[in-house]
Amino acid sequence: MQHFWVTKKTVQRKLGSKEDEHIISSDSELDAKIEIFKSINETTSELSRIIDLYQERLCVLSQEECVFGRFLKEAGKRSKTTALSITNTGKSVTYCGQQRMCVRVPLLRLQHEVNIYRNRAITDTQSTISAMERERTEYRAALEWMKSSSSELDPDTGRGVDKFRTAQSHVRGAKQIFDTLSMDSIQKEIYRIKMYEE
Repeated sequence: MQHFWVTKKTVQRKLGSKEDEHIISSDSELDAKIEIFKSINETTSELSRIIDLYQERLCVLSQEECVFGRFLKEAGKRSKTTALSITNTGKSVTYCGQQRMCVRVPLLRLQHEVNIYRNRAITDTQSTISAMERERTEYRAALEWMKSSSSELDPDTGRGVDKFRTAQSHVRGAKQIFDTLSMDSIQKEIYRIKMYEE
């Protein structure tokens, strides 16, 4: 019976049907933390992409400066009147191109750290959130099952009591697992936010 309710709740969530507002409001802190996590995930992904583009453009600019510097040095050798100044300018531009490449080492280190953060922290938190979302669906399905079986309950005749107790035990178990995973998710997200801010 539990599988029916879980499947029904999964379909309802996929289709976006309205859920009980009291249940939704009880998860508001968790949902806020998940939104922050999604923002951090998108931001770190964007940061990694920007660092890649910056490195690429930095290399292209450095190469162009070196080529331009060599051109100026060659032009300085051919010029009789301004040879010294053109050659010196060529040397300076070449030197700037070489120095620009020195920025690449800290950029590579930064990109490495961002990638490690994304691969470890984001992936770990994402797996915890996925498990928590599955348990949230299980828990909400168990609540609906209990609500349905309580409407069929007749305490005078005892009809439906076993069905209600079975649903109630599923609610307790699902709630305990969901609470554990949601607390774990919130703690990981708070830790990740602090890491991200540093």
